[in-house]
Amino acid sequence: MSPGAFSCVFGSTWNTVFKRFGITLLKTLFIYLITFLFVQLPTFLNLIMTLGRDEDRSRLQKRIRAKITNPSDCSAPYRAVEVLDKLRTTPDEYVKTLADIPEYCLQHYADKETLGVREILDVQDEKQSNGKIFKKFVLGEYKFTTYRETYNHIEAIGRGLLSIGAKPGDKVLIFSETRSEWLLTAFAAFRHGITVVTLYATLGEEAVKHGINESQVSIIFTSNELLTKLEQILDHTEKVRHVIYFPSLAKSQTVKLSKDKHNIEYIPLSQLEEKGKNATINDDIVRKRPNRKDIAVIMYTSGSTGTPKEILVYFMGIKCGYSSPQTLTDQSTAIKQGQKGDLQVLRPHIMCCVPTILDRIHKTVNEKINQSNFFRRQLFHMAYKIKVKRLEEGLDSPYLNKLIFTRMNEMVLGGRVKTMMCGGAVLSGETQRFVQAALCVTLFQGYGLTETCAAATIADQFDTTVGRAGYPLVSCEIRLVNWEEGHYHNTDEPHPRGEILIGGKVVAEGYFAGASKENINFIEIDGTRYFCTGDIGEMFSDGTLKIIDRKKDLVKLRGGEYVSLTKVEMAIHKFPIVENCCLCASASAEYTVVLICPNPKQLTIYSEKNFGEKEWQKLVDNEEFNEQILKDVQDACKKGGIERFETPQRVKIVTEAWIPETGLVTDAFKLKRKAIEQKYQDVIEDLYIDKPKKESSKRIKKSRVAPEQ
Repeated sequence: MSPGAFSCVFGSTWNTVFKRFGITLLKTLFIYLITFLFVQLPTFLNLIMTLGRDEDRSRLQKRIRAKITNPSDCSAPYRAVEVLDKLRTTPDEYVKTLADIPEYCLQHYADKETLGVREILDVQDEKQSNGKIFKKFVLGEYKFTTYRETYNHIEAIGRGLLSIGAKPGDKVLIFSETRSEWLLTAFAAFRHGITVVTLYATLGEEAVKHGINESQVSIIFTSNELLTKLEQILDHTEKVRHVIYFPSLAKSQTVKLSKDKHNIEYIPLSQLEEKGKNATINDDIVRKRPNRKDIAVIMYTSGSTGTPKEILVYFMGIKCGYSSPQTLTDQSTAIKQGQKGDLQVLRPHIMCCVPTILDRIHKTVNEKINQSNFFRRQLFHMAYKIKVKRLEEGLDSPYLNKLIFTRMNEMVLGGRVKTMMCGGAVLSGETQRFVQAALCVTLFQGYGLTETCAAATIADQFDTTVGRAGYPLVSCEIRLVNWEEGHYHNTDEPHPRGEILIGGKVVAEGYFAGASKENINFIEIDGTRYFCTGDIGEMFSDGTLKIIDRKKDLVKLRGGEYVSLTKVEMAIHKFPIVENCCLCASASAEYTVVLICPNPKQLTIYSEKNFGEKEWQKLVDNEEFNEQILKDVQDACKKGGIERFETPQRVKIVTEAWIPETGLVTDAFKLKRKAIEQKYQDVIEDLYIDKPKKESSKRIKKSRVAPEQ
């Protein structure tokens, strides 16, 4: 063969090979390049940038945080190592009760900013493609008040209360959304020993009426937006004499008050403050402060298990901006297109939230990553894996943070969030690790209940484990008590397990009035008051606690198997289309079924890919659609380590959003199981029919595209 012919043949062959394998070759070279940049180079750079610090981090990571007070008694309480001898009861020697806090803050931080409020300039109705009307907010900037200004508001409101006849020991009700006026009112009442009764703004009329009548309040604080609802409820009350209302959040929304039918005086909050400033009140009355054994709060629970219960909390029991799930990010449901979400405007350094919010952020970021091109996806996933590995070893990754992850923080959280605190429910390990690594923040997971004045345990910044709720605070102690039915014992190996009992001065006095029959959950052991939580915990050798089950969530099937509802629901939540879900099981059934409240955007993408239909609402009764959803739900359960008998055998997509206003979830987005089971009773019964109804309508196109997990 001549040289020319050889060259021609070789060139032709090379062109064919390149066309066939060129793209693959480029991808391979790219991956090798990325491997060098993000495996070998980062290891070297991180070693230089963290020189001398990794050893300290490793030591702090492995330290013992809490110990059992009596090693020879497995039922003895666990305490933080700093307070093994005695629990702390006050944060500072000059702060004995809640009433002391405003004055303490005034003395130490008078001219520093504290409360931030973002004004709602307008509320507009926006019609969605499905015909529903969503309210969209036009928002201004955050406006902050100083500690001095906050103190002056508290003093004026407190004096205003005294001027209309309130006195120490009386009760006032706050029935309002979370807002700055709520906090100011509460501290104003605390200053003068007036008990605050709290009711969630999203409770139904019957629950609110029950709370007002049971607590026998004569003064109610509410918002302009809730006045109409409250007026209807007041037809069924007798004791109320004053209603003080906060201004409307939106200037365009003001409720007109009807003529008084019950001899009730309606007073704007600003007018009450003026009354307080100008009132002549005996100095001894103004200066009188509550003692530690006076009742500070009668706190109604969210009612996740039925009628809200009232908890008695005694008085011994930073710069802050408020946001809601509806306005948190640029993509939140109540944010008008073109407006910025609260995180981008406030740009906080610390953020507190419930797991549902972090799950939404996780899904939002994943969605954006999956929509990016191949190279960006590979870059992110490779860097993410490396950072997670280093996190698990207790090591920092400043090089990767600077190059990639701080940008993610800017895009989602505003760029300044360094610390997140999460509680209210169990946070999935996958979401926890993603937030820590991809968003470049320190995440503190905590655990507590309303009955224990919120927190009981919290993780520290050096705890790199996943799924644990930290160690006991210095103000309380933890006991693990055997639960025979669930086969949990404080003698279990390798780690003690059992029902969690929280003890110390943080434990509430008990339930009020009608709910007092449930005071059996409050017990005394060796002179210490404990609350029996009903949660099952596992205590690790370093003194950290993990919530592994809940007594009320454990249901026995007809075959004798026990199903942990929450555990299965957490696995199902990994399926991208799931916004929320409720697993149903009973002693008369052989299997479980699940109701799914979908993420509309994700389900639209899913139904269009798999069935060629953009409007997923048209498919919810279609057999093939539900079969495919069920298959993917079961796959998610399998990946989550769920047993076959726990895995749902029937599924139903619901079209109504599960938000607090519907009464199906609490303000913390915890399921109200009884309310859900009652509302969907017929649907659940249909799911338990051995042979589900087949849809007779036309078959639909399917392309069987597997969802991205």
